Amino acid sequence: YVGIQCIASAFFVAWTIWHRETRTVRASQPMFLHLISFGCFVLATSIIPTTIQGDYRYYRDPDTSQPTDIFNDSIRGVDKGKSVHNTVRLESYHIAHISVYVLACMSFPWLFGLGFGIVFSALFAKIYRIREILASATEFRRKRVQV
Repeated sequence: YVGIQCIASAFFVAWTIWHRETRTVRASQPMFLHLISFGCFVLATSIIPTTIQGDYRYYRDPDTSQPTDIFNDSIRGVDKGKSVHNTVRLESYHIAHISVYVLACMSFPWLFGLGFGIVFSALFAKIYRIREILASATEFRRKRVQV
């Protein structure tokens, strides 16, 4: 799905550029069409971090596959030879020490929110421009809406 959506977004940007002089594309405001395609691209890429599989929080019993009471230190970034007191805290802001799973977990809502915001802000701006044009048409005056 991600690949299809990314290819479709790139195709629609290219199609809009290719047909930018036609009356239909000019009326559809190509800048906003590009923003919508880019926002859909970012939304589609938000699926990728969800495919990263991490470890369980607690070790699982190999026979029953049930969680045990033993905490899995590998998800906190604890090396085999270090004690629990030497764990790397996320407040240190060193990306090299932050687990890949933490980055993947936090990148999903950021990518999703960013893509959603781009798409809907472009749609809202299009609607606002159309409203301004129609409002000026009721007063029989010419209105040029700047980008």
